[in-house]
Amino acid sequence: MSDSPLSNPTGRGIRPILVNRRFLFAAAGLVLLVSLGIAVPVLLAAREMSARVATQSPVVKTEPTPVPTAEPKQRIEPSPSPARLALQTDPTGAAVQVDGRERGITPVVVENLVPGTHRVTLSLPGADQWQDEISLEPDETKRVQITLQRAPEPTATAPAILQGPIYPLAIMVENSVDARPQSGLARADLVYEALVEGGISRFMAVYVNSQSDAIGPVRSARHYFVYLAAEHNASYVHIGASPQGYEALSAVKITRLDETYGDPGFWRISSRYAPHNAYTSTDLLRSSLDRVRKVTPGSMAGFQFREDPKRVQGSEAHKISLTYPGGYQVDYVYSPEENSYLRSMDGYAQRDADTGEQVAPQNVVVQFVKAWLIPGDDAGRLDMEQLGEGKALYFRNGVVTEGYWHKPSYGNVTEWYDADWNPIQFNPGKIWVQIIPPTGKVTY
Repeated sequence: MSDSPLSNPTGRGIRPILVNRRFLFAAAGLVLLVSLGIAVPVLLAAREMSARVATQSPVVKTEPTPVPTAEPKQRIEPSPSPARLALQTDPTGAAVQVDGRERGITPVVVENLVPGTHRVTLSLPGADQWQDEISLEPDETKRVQITLQRAPEPTATAPAILQGPIYPLAIMVENSVDARPQSGLARADLVYEALVEGGISRFMAVYVNSQSDAIGPVRSARHYFVYLAAEHNASYVHIGASPQGYEALSAVKITRLDETYGDPGFWRISSRYAPHNAYTSTDLLRSSLDRVRKVTPGSMAGFQFREDPKRVQGSEAHKISLTYPGGYQVDYVYSPEENSYLRSMDGYAQRDADTGEQVAPQNVVVQFVKAWLIPGDDAGRLDMEQLGEGKALYFRNGVVTEGYWHKPSYGNVTEWYDADWNPIQFNPGKIWVQIIPPTGKVTY
């Protein structure tokens, strides 16, 4: 028999323990009820107080803080694709200008044109100039076929055999890239071309009995051109001069018009910027000279003209190419049909800005003249050896004749001789004199 207090034969030992457990459960339930009885009223009171405060206090609404947004990026529109213009003419060989810029000879495809409307000009000797506006779409290749109309035969303006007194005009004309194409050179009776500073050439255009409604751009004088004008006793037309040019003008005392000093006879155009926008005309100059100057007769200096149609003695030469120091290029191609030399500059046909007429003299002279930089001249101006004698080439009738030029003093004119010192007889018509240093290159 166990001595455990739980083992009571009467069963009394266990019951008290069971009673005690029931009591504990009852006590715990009583405590819970009491707690709930206290907590519920407290919670109800707290809820009632919160409601009261809510009805008495204003409600403060808090706006949300705006979030800064990045500026929208500007959209870059892509450039439109360039267009192309394919030009074909009948006859071919027309010079093409698009918006005033030379763009080749037909047939030609002009590349990289901005979409839109472009002004197109076609010029061909013996044909009327063609002009029109052509519209192009992005990435378009537009093909245009133009039939050029034959122009009426021009009236001859060559000096030929001159009768009676003449009154030459000698006009300085610019030849920088900004001056091209020039006006009036194709109509001049005689043109001298020589280098000025910077490897650029300049023209002196002489008008005897020819006319031109526009001549220019007119630019400044250089002393070696002044001495050439004095050979003709020409009325000299210019705008300003180098220091040596003004000294030469004072020495020779020829009649002149200079816009720099307010002389009449000039106008300015708005389509070109200064100083490349000064122009004149033969009629305006002659009327201006009649009003403000006393003009005396002049001459064709040392140029003598042929009266007989005999063949010129010499070697055949249908192409002439001159490369000046610095790279400036002049070319002539002989035209048997016209008995003239079609002139180009830097690879492009030289045409009149207004008429489209190509420069095409009947005579071309290449005069070799020594040239050097003037010491101490900060602009790089040139001097030339115009006195004495030197080599010359004469191109007439598709033939070249070798010879010499000769000028003993500034009071004399330049005389032109063949290799046997016989005077050269020029064809009736226009003459271009290319004054080039011996360091230049001439092929034919």
